Amino acid sequence: MDRAALEIAGERRRSPLAPAEVLMGATRALFWVESATDAKLIAVNLVSALGGSVVPSSRMDGDALPVDLSFGQGEPVVPCAPTNSAARMLLERCMPSFIVDAHRALELRTRMDRLVEAASVDTLTGLPNRRAMGRALGRLKADDVVIMLDLDHFKRVNDTLGHAGGDQVLSGLGRALQATVRGTDLAGRFGGEEFLIVLSGTSDPDAFLRRLRVIWSAVRPSPITFSAGIALAGEKVNQAVGAADQAMYRAKESGRDQWAWALPDEYSSQGPILRPSSVAPEQDGAFVAFSQIHVPEGGAGQVETAFRERLGAVEKWPGFRSLEVWSDGADPTGYAMVSWWDSAADFSSYMRSDDHRRSHQRIPTGDLRPRAREFRRYRVVAR
Repeated sequence: MDRAALEIAGERRRSPLAPAEVLMGATRALFWVESATDAKLIAVNLVSALGGSVVPSSRMDGDALPVDLSFGQGEPVVPCAPTNSAARMLLERCMPSFIVDAHRALELRTRMDRLVEAASVDTLTGLPNRRAMGRALGRLKADDVVIMLDLDHFKRVNDTLGHAGGDQVLSGLGRALQATVRGTDLAGRFGGEEFLIVLSGTSDPDAFLRRLRVIWSAVRPSPITFSAGIALAGEKVNQAVGAADQAMYRAKESGRDQWAWALPDEYSSQGPILRPSSVAPEQDGAFVAFSQIHVPEGGAGQVETAFRERLGAVEKWPGFRSLEVWSDGADPTGYAMVSWWDSAADFSSYMRSDDHRRSHQRIPTGDLRPRAREFRRYRVVAR
């Protein structure tokens, strides 16, 4: 708002100016108004530039105009100038319409602020969304800490309590995070049941997560735990986020309901797009379907987007466990979709046609089993 104030002050220093020029300068200043305080400053400067003065409304006399310049900021104030003076005529002619314009400018600013907030806030949890967290990551310092946090066995909540129950869990965790973060820290929803926390270099990540666990245990609507990965921001933010994601998944592999610090070799990841899978195709007790797929040069990012959309339909089917993507070590555009099910019958219930059924092969007994060994296994989405 300094720009607007200086513009009005500049109009005064360049006096004498035609009243229309003075009013135009004040009106232009409304384009940069950010608050009611700014509007009040512009209005007061305009009164002065037109030759009048400002007095508290409690001291109004015959020289005052009944036009409040305070915009709700502090005691009401009004412009005044001697009756029948040139300044009085200018104030009477200019101020009422200017005040109307100022209120409109403030209203537009409020609407714009609400739109910006809506674009940056996750409506379910009340936390910053992924877009807002991306901006926060761009401001990281080397000694800041990134934490990737994921709810454990969240699909079970949706299966037993329905998606409304899952939403209650997510919104509850949002409130718990808001109660845990300090003023210098930030927590946001990164997607699904994943949350990203950015702590300043003065914060203790382990103490933060212990505090969060206590709060979460007291308020959670369902007995669900969380796992987390911790990484120092360092010089490369993308690597820190990827490392925290890898560490979080390692914490899950170790039994869940815990957290782990990122290891040096986990900083080679460029982000939480593909995660190494610990589930071997030889594992007993799970039915695995395998389908080879080729994608454009866009690569893994496009694969993740496509399969996340696919998951929206698949996860509602009985017996579904998780969806994975395996990348082909010999072909950078070759991937395999791997879906895990509790039984062959559960998987068959998903097949819509014979063509659909033929497009998938079972692992480890399918014809593509030898080919599958040449794929590097990655998890894209897990529930």
